Amino acid sequence: MIDSPLKVLIIEDIPADFLLLERNLRKNGVVAEWRRIGNDAELNDALKTEWDVVLADFNVPGMDFRTTLLCIQAHYPDLPVIMVSGSVGEETAVELLRLGIVDFILKDHLARLPSVIQRALVEANERRARQAAEIALHKLAQAVEQSPEGIAIIDLDANIEYVNESYLRITGYSREDVIGQNPSRLHSEKITKSTYDALWKSMTEGRVWQGEFYNKRKDGSEFIAYTTISPVRQPNGCITHYVEIKQDITETKLAEVEIHRLAYYDTLTRLPNRALLLERMTQTVSTNRRNGYHSALISFNIDRFKTINDAGGQTLGDTLLRAVGERLTQNLREGDVVARIAGDEFGILLTGLAPQQNSAACFALHVSEKIHASLHEPFHLGDECITITVCLGVALFPESNEDSPLDILRRANTALHHSKTKGSGQTVFFEDSLDGIAKQRFNIERELRQAITSGELRVFLQTQVDAAGKTVGAEALVRWQHPQRGLIPPSAFIPIAEESNLIIEIDIWMFTEVCRLMAREDMVACPMRIAINISPRHFRQSNFVDQIKYGLASTGVDPTRLTLEVTEGVVIDNINDVIAKMSELSSMGIHFSMDDFGTGYSSLSYLKRLPIHEIKIDKTFVQDMTINANDASLVEIILSVAQHMHLRVVAEGVEIAEQAAFLNQRGLVIHQGYLFGKPEPAEIWAAKIKR
Repeated sequence: MIDSPLKVLIIEDIPADFLLLERNLRKNGVVAEWRRIGNDAELNDALKTEWDVVLADFNVPGMDFRTTLLCIQAHYPDLPVIMVSGSVGEETAVELLRLGIVDFILKDHLARLPSVIQRALVEANERRARQAAEIALHKLAQAVEQSPEGIAIIDLDANIEYVNESYLRITGYSREDVIGQNPSRLHSEKITKSTYDALWKSMTEGRVWQGEFYNKRKDGSEFIAYTTISPVRQPNGCITHYVEIKQDITETKLAEVEIHRLAYYDTLTRLPNRALLLERMTQTVSTNRRNGYHSALISFNIDRFKTINDAGGQTLGDTLLRAVGERLTQNLREGDVVARIAGDEFGILLTGLAPQQNSAACFALHVSEKIHASLHEPFHLGDECITITVCLGVALFPESNEDSPLDILRRANTALHHSKTKGSGQTVFFEDSLDGIAKQRFNIERELRQAITSGELRVFLQTQVDAAGKTVGAEALVRWQHPQRGLIPPSAFIPIAEESNLIIEIDIWMFTEVCRLMAREDMVACPMRIAINISPRHFRQSNFVDQIKYGLASTGVDPTRLTLEVTEGVVIDNINDVIAKMSELSSMGIHFSMDDFGTGYSSLSYLKRLPIHEIKIDKTFVQDMTINANDASLVEIILSVAQHMHLRVVAEGVEIAEQAAFLNQRGLVIHQGYLFGKPEPAEIWAAKIKR
């Protein structure tokens, strides 16, 4: 029985036969929309509409049945065509069935027509469904075969039945190698028992398993596959197969490792970096709170590393940093962390030292001594043999429940800074008093930065006289006129400025102010030479010479009246660069003075190569030369060196007449010290000179 209304196309030239067909179908309960056509033009028009079934007479004048059938099939391949005719030969009927008609009915046997139509519709629907399924299956097969993921179908005995091309590409095997084989042949020994247990548990319970497998290709190379194994169930729920999908994530995992390395490891030394150190410290703080133990963080850097780096080049400096990291790693416990924080600064995390703070401190001190001893052993780096010392700052923790890694690192750095003020090779443990000092230094640096721009700095001059007591020049000294604390001496802020670029700003300000003073009309007539201190940090700047030239040009001062004082530390950094800078400025008339002469260790070896005009005897020798034979001998040696090299000599710290007499008896010496005048504001000093 046909329930739904049909759209029926009838090809019939005889109206009476059409009515006969229509009446027969209605009589048998077929509800339909009918259309009768009788020529090719009407056929072409009718085929613009979709139909459920076509009833066609074989003998319609002007229409060839075979041509008509092909035309219908071209438009609607699955549209059932039933031939309804008065008579047709057996051979013709067979041919037409071969060409695609569903059935044929003689007009005098129309009783079969409803059942034939119903069967044709059922077969057409089944055919369409089958074709749709075949298309879907073909698409699925193409998708599986062309998938970038490796796909395998495995039976219940764990034998591979099918693999796609990507599976072969990823594993390097051929189909012959893997069909019928257990997929475990690909597995690497790196797969843990827990991974296998989780996999088999999921499979026996009929669940999907996902995870990472270390696999081996046919050539033995290893790859990492993100794998999904899913059961294949029949409609009754029975599992017949498993589908394994492999995604080669080796490059992704390697990229993750590289990203992690870049984020948490120093590229030069391959040690943990600051970020990883802080992360490990976070873990250690948490562990300490649970077990009640104390740990320690040691912060250190290499004494005079910049000198090594400048003298030997960056390559030597980098090689030394790597060697230091390797030596430290070899000499610490497993579980301790050695990290490169920045530049030549390292951090060492000592975990779980002892429950008592005193015991932990003793252990940390013992480790510190081992570090000093280990790093003091010579480093043989290519053709170079380098011996170093380090300063250590140690912070024990926890100090409180609020301890954070950044707090601990700050305390260790504070202790490190304090250890450096004591000299080379020192170790200092953090104490609360150091925290106060650090905060005070921070405040001074912040206020000093503002003082430079707010006009709080002052130029003071201290007179220099010859043997007869005649003023021949002065040394320019900086003072800080603080709006609340009054006049601050340089000892309170210059060391802090030296640790940052503030000293460069102060140097430039001082040089410019002295140039302005000497370029004034009332000072031009005074043939005085003014000495200005230049910090090593400023001298090392690549644009140092340009800055000096700019100061001269902007003020119009006579450069022959200027002396730039440099310390011995400048000389050993990069002798060729030092000579080039000094020579260029000397050619303009500027003089150079070697300040604090005799307190260093390398001046004599370099002195003859430098365009030096003057040396200054440090006040530590001058103060005791009249009562200490060693100091007296040193002063005499310095005077002898100066005489043979035709250098002017300035003695600092001359405070009593006996000291002046001692110097005058041994050569031509310019005196500077309280005996001849304390430092005073530049304006006051200039006013006295003009009188």
